[in-house]
Amino acid sequence: IDCSVYVAMDEETQELLQLLCIFPTFTGEQAEYMWRRGNAAALLASELPHNVFLTFDALHSQYRFHHTFAGFLKKQAAQRGKTWQQAQLQQAAAWYLQEKNYSKAMALADAANAYEILLTAVEQGGAGALWFQPFTTRCRYFEKTPQEIQRRHMLAGVILALDIWVCQNKSALYEDQKSQLLQLLKAMKPGTTEAGVAEGYLE
Repeated sequence: IDCSVYVAMDEETQELLQLLCIFPTFTGEQAEYMWRRGNAAALLASELPHNVFLTFDALHSQYRFHHTFAGFLKKQAAQRGKTWQQAQLQQAAAWYLQEKNYSKAMALADAANAYEILLTAVEQGGAGALWFQPFTTRCRYFEKTPQEIQRRHMLAGVILALDIWVCQNKSALYEDQKSQLLQLLKAMKPGTTEAGVAEGYLE
């Protein structure tokens, strides 16, 4: 790709596009949510006329990068370091959670180690949001999350455990997860709504 297009941008526009290359397509609202400086629309409007690698679909009100340019932007973003990248992935996951796109929220939260968002997406999306997730990914969602966060999201743990048992026919793994969940339930205050619902699922 001709780097002159990128080099010609001011630093603010470069950073904005590095943020947005996470998405295959994005809206102006999405750009403002990620950028949080109030001028994303103006920066995109300024860049659009002379950047052949950035297009706008007026019918669907969506921007799109050429795939080669998106790859270039991702390489530039990688130079900002893991902490910066994870913060942007978490922000993107929060966007998808807000938009009720639970599968994408889970995938990005998983990449960002954003466990609260990950388990919230599982709870809100239910088993249906897990249908297209690989088996190893479903297991990882449960296994990688710290127990103190699992305690706040017991329903997510139940949904994941039952999904593995019912859909993947892995009863031994389910029993192991069920044992862990019951241990967590014992640490919760008895009589709470969340604990009662979770116990009902596990019985």
